[in-house]
Amino acid sequence: MKKMNGKYKFFGWSNSVIGPLHLLNGIPNQDYAKFYISNKITIGVVCDGLGSKKYSHIGSKTLADSLIKCAKIFDFSKDISLFKSLLKSIWDIEKYPYSDMDTGTTLLFCIIQKGIVRIGMVGDGAIVLLGKQDKIITPDKNDSFGNITRSFGANSDIIWHEYKASDIDSVVMFTDGISDDLAPERMINFASNFVVEYKNKHQVQREIIINKWLKEWPVRGHSDDKSILALVKGKK
Repeated sequence: MKKMNGKYKFFGWSNSVIGPLHLLNGIPNQDYAKFYISNKITIGVVCDGLGSKKYSHIGSKTLADSLIKCAKIFDFSKDISLFKSLLKSIWDIEKYPYSDMDTGTTLLFCIIQKGIVRIGMVGDGAIVLLGKQDKIITPDKNDSFGNITRSFGANSDIIWHEYKASDIDSVVMFTDGISDDLAPERMINFASNFVVEYKNKHQVQREIIINKWLKEWPVRGHSDDKSILALVKGKK
């Protein structure tokens, strides 16, 4: 997929596979990854439903869908803090009649529009930016309580980061089913190799190959769902 976003072309792909433990117990994949590309905006979003929440698989899908709807209509010349309120309102409609309590999910996203790359994060996972200066964005562990994962909702703030699109070549986002198994010093190489390896493959071939190695994740005892999404500048 090749579309214009201002003067920058981006294409993307996403993959999400159910973890062995959820498969064994008949639990749905609680991750969800999705992207949207038009002539005006590029959006990528990855959500990881909390395992302790009964309907977190519904929460992750509806929040990803809601994020794309919100990003398409929000005026980014306004106060950025208003974005969360709009997103929460859309999500409440999308997930009705389910409550925040039963649909807890993390949120990672990237919005590219008018030469600006905006990154948002609530909860676990990782976002790697490749380009003029490679960068890893992970949650602030000092802003958490023990093993409690922050989830999107009325009492959680979106952590924003902003960059020039001219400085960014690729954005790779992945849930903690992947990030927890990678040492921080390996994340940039992992993301870079991921982009180089798969950016030129046919989308069907790419999906089959990536899904296969996600299911055959080499870390012994891995059990979590795994999702990864890439947005890449340039021709496909």
